[in-house]
Amino acid sequence: MIFQLKQFKRRCRYYFGYMYSVLFYVAPSLLAADLFEQGEDYIAFLMLGTGYLMSILFFVASRKDQKYYHEVRHEFAGLYAKLDQLEKRGA
Repeated sequence: MIFQLKQFKRRCRYYFGYMYSVLFYVAPSLLAADLFEQGEDYIAFLMLGTGYLMSILFFVASRKDQKYYHEVRHEFAGLYAKLDQLEKRGA
């Protein structure tokens, strides 16, 4: 049960990580557009750079969580198949 909750948490992390990645890319872009209109170019470029880097970090972390989730799921599918074969032989 605890393992299933951990898997669910990892699955949610990679789904929400993609959404956060988009959010951290779009929101600073909108703020930077407003800052460019106000003439604060340095802060706008800083916002764009920071948002872009945060977006990349969340995307990479989400891909890592997705890969781990699917690898573990694949391993357990193989183990369950072996257990079913053993049960069929024993029965």
